[in-house]
Amino acid sequence: MAEDFDIDDLMAEMNLEDELTAQLKAEEEALLAAQLAEFDDPSLASEIAERRAAESLKLKIEENKRRALEKRQREEEEQMRQYMEQEKASENAEQAMKERIARRKAELAAKKAQEEEEAMNKYAAEERAAAEAARAMAERIEARKRELAEKKAQEEA
Repeated sequence: MAEDFDIDDLMAEMNLEDELTAQLKAEEEALLAAQLAEFDDPSLASEIAERRAAESLKLKIEENKRRALEKRQREEEEQMRQYMEQEKASENAEQAMKERIARRKAELAAKKAQEEEEAMNKYAAEERAAAEAARAMAERIEARKRELAEKKAQEEA
């Protein structure tokens, strides 16, 4: 099983270890300085002071390096998070655009189908009207023929 590690917890543990190490070194140097002070040798006291200063400077440099590394890591993580957010937003925008296009195509297809149906219904109505007009005309012609035939039959009779 993989364990999840929190970078802040790990860094806090490292800081604690660094502090404890620095404290131990300081205590050792203090003890050594106390022992040398017994001999009251000024050159040894100045050498101890120089060593302390050098060790202190070394610890400060290491601390600054560690902080710079932590800062760089945080900045890189933030940049990666922002990049991922931008990518996600871009994907969401692209998907939304695809959905709008699909909806618009469906709307246009439905509108076209409705217009075609209306045109077909109009054409069918016109055809029925034309057929009705033709039937009515044929009936009037037949009626007129009968009238003329009856009139002719009456005149002949």
